[in-house]
Amino acid sequence: MENIKSKISYLDIIISIIFGVLFSFTYYIKEDGLWILACLLFAILVNTIIEIIKFVKNRRGKRFTMILLTIWIPIFVFIGITGIYKCVNNYYFGVSEVETRNGGNLGEFVSLIYKIESTDRNNVVWAPKDAVDKAWNASPTLQKMPDLYESITHTPWYSQDIEKHPIQGDFLTWVLRTALNDTGRWTNEREVDALFNKVNEEIKDAFDKGELQKDSRIQLLSSAGGKSIQEILNLNPLIVQEYIGAVQLNGYESGAGAVAEVEPREIAEAGRNLTHISYLTDYSKKEISGVVIGFINIVFMVYSIINTLLFISVMLGIILFLIILVKQIKEKSIGTVNVFLGLGCLIFLGISFAYAFAIAWFSDFLFVAGIQPLTLNFYSIGLPAILSFSYFTNLVNVYFWFKRRKTI
Repeated sequence: MENIKSKISYLDIIISIIFGVLFSFTYYIKEDGLWILACLLFAILVNTIIEIIKFVKNRRGKRFTMILLTIWIPIFVFIGITGIYKCVNNYYFGVSEVETRNGGNLGEFVSLIYKIESTDRNNVVWAPKDAVDKAWNASPTLQKMPDLYESITHTPWYSQDIEKHPIQGDFLTWVLRTALNDTGRWTNEREVDALFNKVNEEIKDAFDKGELQKDSRIQLLSSAGGKSIQEILNLNPLIVQEYIGAVQLNGYESGAGAVAEVEPREIAEAGRNLTHISYLTDYSKKEISGVVIGFINIVFMVYSIINTLLFISVMLGIILFLIILVKQIKEKSIGTVNVFLGLGCLIFLGISFAYAFAIAWFSDFLFVAGIQPLTLNFYSIGLPAILSFSYFTNLVNVYFWFKRRKTI
């Protein structure tokens, strides 16, 4: 019997390793993989607590250690693959980072610009010209590069004048890379990273000496501009629209229209030759028949109805869970399974809100002229998946609650 248990444990370890590899691949192939990591960490935490409770009751040490190892292996694999990823980039590009738009010293420089006090900063403009000016004045290294300053402040990205046409959102990351390339300073990743390592030290030293003042606005992440309390409250319409898109599929469009000409042509042809996908150079081949589009619209309608019912059931399920929990606490008859599932549903819903809030924070500068549901759905593409975890745990919790009621 012990051998069978060992074999099962080793099989579980192999499965956990495979899952860790698949998780790492999914995390890095997506731009917004952080929400997947949050869900994984929550699942690991819940399972760890469950196993600790079992261990306290049963005192089976070896089995407990093996189970805990199995639970945590995906994270260990993720950490290991991340280290390998960085080592590969360091070998080929000279920088031990996953990416250098928001990471590395180049990304840190942009985040320091976001921290410099400026009266011109708002929810749309994260890197106003006066913040760039203050950074240049604080860094002797930057002062030796007037051509880079001119290239940034007169970037073609913003009509050759960032004072009249301020840089919006996180586009300083692209403006900076373009300027480095246009001035001939983009030689390779290693040298650029080393250059901005020195620049960043000088700017941070200026902060420490009080030569630069930090902005008082609230920052969600260092890679995103700060917001005032009122600007944060103004995110509500975006968050609501994200949930409407995720639940009712508002803004989703069926079918693919033809594109007259794909530019740049040589890149499209290279993509076609590499992937053997013919429509990359002629999107008229991608057109979908009206019958198929009609069927897709019916599927959209069915899903929107199901999603709405599931979302309402989650809201009602959470209220029911809290009422029952209070009652069980008073009667000292708490159902462990119901507690974990109820909390799980609530926490997954919380993760979905944190995700929607972060997406709204990052993308609100794109919707100054009005919310575009299709574009917002693109940015908040992970929200339906997170909500599905909440739907599932709620349905399972309701099932176990009714099952428990029948056995009483």
